Amino acid sequence: MNLRKFRLKAVVAIFSVLSILMSMGITQNTQAATAYLPVVTPSIDYGYIFIGDSRFVGMNDICKMSSIYDEYVIAQNGMGYDWLVNTAMPQADAIIATNPYKRWVLIMGLGVNDLSNINSYLLKYKELSAKYNIVLTSINPVENHEFISNSTIASFNSSLRTLGLPFIDTNSVLMAEGFSTIDGLHYTAATYIRINEIYQSLIQDNELNHTI
Repeated sequence: MNLRKFRLKAVVAIFSVLSILMSMGITQNTQAATAYLPVVTPSIDYGYIFIGDSRFVGMNDICKMSSIYDEYVIAQNGMGYDWLVNTAMPQADAIIATNPYKRWVLIMGLGVNDLSNINSYLLKYKELSAKYNIVLTSINPVENHEFISNSTIASFNSSLRTLGLPFIDTNSVLMAEGFSTIDGLHYTAATYIRINEIYQSLIQDNELNHTI
């Protein structure tokens, strides 16, 4: 379980028990009771916005990232570069403007629907990186797909790396460990969980060491 999510559940559980005790008259002094509670208040230094296509939609359905207090998901089926510029970024700006986190990280997972737009992505990500903390994720592999090849995906990922931005290479992990799809493009629950484990590991490392 993600550590931040675990801490939130712990806070809820502790205060639920405390409320029950107080209603029974067992705890008379609220300040005295809360003084002994462990300090598990979540950090508000960071907020994370996942921006992606149907693969992020599927991963959020399985892994419920958007239920974690500091994670947001902006994702839509079949989307690519134009949607990033015209829809996703305005939505991200709205989230940033209306939430109190001090430092935001945008985790980008687009490209599988328009791999030929690599030059546009490179220019846009370079532009965005001047204003936002951008993390790029690799486009992950397909399985016997009729129109998309893993060699084209590998070329796209190599181009993303040239920007020198933080890069999460889940593609290499899946190619090494194996993966499963339901239709050649979208993953099974187990594969989505594995991908998200890697993303959450990066987030947890950032929370502890402020690497982004």
